[in-house]
Amino acid sequence: MRELAIARWIFAGVAATYVLSAAMLLWVRSRGEVVPGWVIGAWLATGVAGIVLAFFLARERPVVWWALLVVLVPWMIYALVGDALEKHWFMAGLDAAALIAIARALQMAWPFMWHGF
Repeated sequence: MRELAIARWIFAGVAATYVLSAAMLLWVRSRGEVVPGWVIGAWLATGVAGIVLAFFLARERPVVWWALLVVLVPWMIYALVGDALEKHWFMAGLDAAALIAIARALQMAWPFMWHGF
């Protein structure tokens, strides 16, 4: 059960970085850089959704496990590809680390999602 609690905090921590990214992009946009509003909104929405879902992650709730997968992974892959194409290697490294953290949290939570089925 300890692994499930750790996974929950990993998900919440990674999702919190999405909200931080939205805030940073909003700040960059306020300084005159071109950042589409939908990108800021997507970071914020996926971050908030990830944080909320992380705290609903519990034994025998596989729908939350799948929702976290769907909410967090595609957007981080989008960020990784974008950062790599723009040659922002440090950011791409952070994106890859976040994907590894998400994968580890999913793996830690997996056994608890199907208990009793």
